[in-house]
Amino acid sequence: METTTDRRVREILGAIAPDADVDALAADADLREELELDSLDVQRFVAALDAELGVAIADRDVPALRTLDDVMRQVAGSGAGGGRR
Repeated sequence: METTTDRRVREILGAIAPDADVDALAADADLREELELDSLDVQRFVAALDAELGVAIADRDVPALRTLDDVMRQVAGSGAGGGRR
């Protein structure tokens, strides 16, 4: 079942990779490979997670964000997910 947070994370990814079908992306798929994200895209994604969801991710933790599952664990661990407006 998709959560509001999962939907928002997919929307953020869709803004960064507009040609990708983020709704079909499996939770364990490698984001960099499946969405063809380069390092700048990943940094934009991390910045958007902070701006949109209030999830600050340390530079040292960015390489561990390989899949949607990884991202959702990071969001859950931050106590965020309700989102900011």
